[in-house]
Amino acid sequence: MFLVVGFILMSLSHSTYAAQSDSPEARARKLVDQMTLEEKLLQLENDAPAIPRLNIRAYNYWSESLHGVLGPGTETVFPQAIGLAASWDSNLIYGVASAISDEARAKYNAAVENGEHALHQGLTLWAPNINIFRDPRWGRGQETYGEDPFLTAELATRYIWGIQGFDQSGNETSPYLKAIATPKHFALYSGPDKVRTEFNAKADAKDMAETFLPQFKAAIQIGHAGSIMCSYNSVNGVPACANSYLIEQTLRKSWDFKGFVVSDCGAIHDIFWGHHSVPSLAKAAALALNAGTDLSCGGDYMKLKRALRRHWIQASQIDEALIRLFSARIRLGMFEPPNSIPFNTITRTPESNRKHAELATKASEESLVLLKNKNQFLPLGTMIPNTPNTIAVIGPNANDTDAVLGDYHGTAEHVVTPLLGIQTEAPDVVKITYAQGSPRKNGFLPEIERAKAVSLAAQADLIVAVLGLSTDIETELHDRNAIELPKVQEKLLRALENTGKPIVVVLVNGGPVTLPPDLVDGANAILESWYGGQSAGTAIANALFGKYNPAGRLPVTVYRSTDDLPKFRNYSMQGRTYRYNANPIQFPFGFGLSYSSFSASNVRLCSSQIHPGEHLTGDVEIKNESAIPGDEVVEVYVRSLDLRDQPKLSLKGFSRTRIPGNGTQTIHFDIRPDDLKLVNQAGESIWAPGHYQLIVTDGSAMDSSGLTSTLKIPFEIEGH
Repeated sequence: MFLVVGFILMSLSHSTYAAQSDSPEARARKLVDQMTLEEKLLQLENDAPAIPRLNIRAYNYWSESLHGVLGPGTETVFPQAIGLAASWDSNLIYGVASAISDEARAKYNAAVENGEHALHQGLTLWAPNINIFRDPRWGRGQETYGEDPFLTAELATRYIWGIQGFDQSGNETSPYLKAIATPKHFALYSGPDKVRTEFNAKADAKDMAETFLPQFKAAIQIGHAGSIMCSYNSVNGVPACANSYLIEQTLRKSWDFKGFVVSDCGAIHDIFWGHHSVPSLAKAAALALNAGTDLSCGGDYMKLKRALRRHWIQASQIDEALIRLFSARIRLGMFEPPNSIPFNTITRTPESNRKHAELATKASEESLVLLKNKNQFLPLGTMIPNTPNTIAVIGPNANDTDAVLGDYHGTAEHVVTPLLGIQTEAPDVVKITYAQGSPRKNGFLPEIERAKAVSLAAQADLIVAVLGLSTDIETELHDRNAIELPKVQEKLLRALENTGKPIVVVLVNGGPVTLPPDLVDGANAILESWYGGQSAGTAIANALFGKYNPAGRLPVTVYRSTDDLPKFRNYSMQGRTYRYNANPIQFPFGFGLSYSSFSASNVRLCSSQIHPGEHLTGDVEIKNESAIPGDEVVEVYVRSLDLRDQPKLSLKGFSRTRIPGNGTQTIHFDIRPDDLKLVNQAGESIWAPGHYQLIVTDGSAMDSSGLTSTLKIPFEIEGH
């Protein structure tokens, strides 16, 4: 349901804005030609002032939408990005992004009606974060779609389509954009975060082309993102926002990017102060503009006046940056009569709020990953009438609203903690008790509180231990030193397991958490819930009591120990992620269990021999061997059997599908030609004739090798 929003109608003279039949670029150029130099420079800052004589309203480019919009008022808080990635559901990501952009439009429409233009009230949304979660210690890994470039690229493109108002096939549905997505941070930004403004990330050509750039390429060429953000760090010795190889050569020339580039906040300033690449701020501003950075988040581009006087830049470069910026604003409909833009009718209504809240619950449920379920201990609903009389909910994340939200979240109208969710969804006959039992990290909590928790646990029929992390442990500018469960929580979990009572461990976290092997063995079930957003507790409780059947898959590897990780500052992919790690692990990438039992058979390929440039297509038959309906995630990997310098396997396709109890469905997959290419040491994507293996799995059959009990089908790529 939509309500018409009123606007302050400004005079849009034909001479000022040019005919609407002109292209956005032509209209923008005619507008920029009428600006003074002072006006132009101010328009290159994120908080761009009004130019009344040209009927240009003030506009702030800085708005956030990672898993919901930020800003004044209440908004829907969806699961953190890493949780959305765990759904392995492209359609879900599209739906969530569409809801987020609706709320962003509603906020913007209200701001325009009220004559406001503050931070977080705009339509240029600085998300998604598509950096690769290469090291689990990185505090901002929670903001990403995980460790795999293919999964990240697929989810990012759907997010971008949803944000910008495209349909689910990526086609524009209007001459105007609903909002603009901004993939970030370009490029090689994934820690260490405390030194990001001076850090030099070094990567060879193969890792660049194979791991760090593919998802950005997809976001531009398939997603058609309208903007992109350059990062704080240097890339192979050159600050990212002054890196002409990344921005001009790769982004604009190789990928044909037509949108605008915005700096991360203060990143241009850091070219001088952090990286010491130039002797002055004016030089830093000139270097960034010359490299192709159009918009400064900060006040640094006012220094371009001096750069222009010194002939470090040309006036035409300022104009070209402004043309890209105003083309974007024109595409958003900011210079049209208000009633001519359909997106201007979007506002928040009770009906839209209800639908978005329901979607948030669905997203939280789909993000859940069942890591262990000993002897089908869950769901508890199957135990009725033998339902436990008392459930003790214990742990520092059990009843903390902040703990389930993650970073970059807005203000939800109502947040359901795990405790509240369990209290609400448990059968009436079940008594729920609660104790915190432990601080989240090493800190003070009276010993009597742990004793109280253990006492409650000993009196209960079942323990639900809600443990993990929060933004006080991992977030922007705060990396972890270790990936293990904090020691103080480990001590609590040991005490709980020593009661001898059945125990379900629920993890609330962004980066993966490693548990001691004996505590994994002692748990009856382990449920990974990530930062599940406003409906986190409802989703957890629904899974525990059998109202929802988990089907999420890990978008990251859960390593066995911090000691097994390469050095944090080393950006080589050797020894990292499921593609190159050779050490034993706790849980593999792509792993996840279900209350249903599935089997895969009858894989049929289009051909066992394909030629360069051809798709590899096929079908696999999936049967639900149980009477419980559930979602099945089919994962398709490829590995070379001939070449040693390639990943041990690489994800090339996936599909999440609902299959009824005892039902059978045929899943079709289509691996694109570019996804069958390999990257050589020179960073070139090439066709490599030889022997390959197609691996089809549902994730539940994977062990630390990633291959146990999967279907393996040989095929060949023929020579030219």
